[in-house]
Amino acid sequence: MQLIDIDQAKTNQATQEIFAEARWGISHFKLSSEQGNGGPTVYLCDIEHQQLYVVASASNAFDVVQALQKNQGISFQCCHEILSTLLRKRATQKYESDEAFLNQFVLFTLMYVFQTQSFEHVKNTANPNIIVLHYIDRSDGTPLLRPNPLPDSAGMFSPDDIKQIANMVLDRDKINHPTRFTRAKLLRFTAKNTSALKLDEQSG
Repeated sequence: MQLIDIDQAKTNQATQEIFAEARWGISHFKLSSEQGNGGPTVYLCDIEHQQLYVVASASNAFDVVQALQKNQGISFQCCHEILSTLLRKRATQKYESDEAFLNQFVLFTLMYVFQTQSFEHVKNTANPNIIVLHYIDRSDGTPLLRPNPLPDSAGMFSPDDIKQIANMVLDRDKINHPTRFTRAKLLRFTAKNTSALKLDEQSG
């Protein structure tokens, strides 16, 4: 799985324009590709730490990640647990320039999402988009990942769009699963920090 160098990505004009069009500033992304999107885009909302990440993948991402997942025999539950752990680590800000960690973060984000029913709903659309919320189930203390399909769009959703959608999902979860939430605390997603990562085309 090849990801472009962080410094190179930040100085690439084409990359900057892709994210700037959706109001993702240059300071918001860590890894990117010179090529356009072409593949599924995942918006990760870490509710517990108020972090928002977007992982934009290349056109061949599904085939590459699926083949790797099958070859390694990594189960859906394992992907869930690893991604939850990576999100907790990512929030500490210790891994801003750790390319090995960020590669793993991108890989398990996609490996998890590609096995969800939400992805099945959008995988055949022109621009597959998925939002995933990460929060703690207060009834038993376990981390939850809540994927939801997003409407097809001509470009990327803006950070403000994603925050609004994330709070709509939270509101729905509070109604359908009230035991997951602490009554005394109104859980809202404001996204203190945002960052974006891009899966590059697989090289030979």
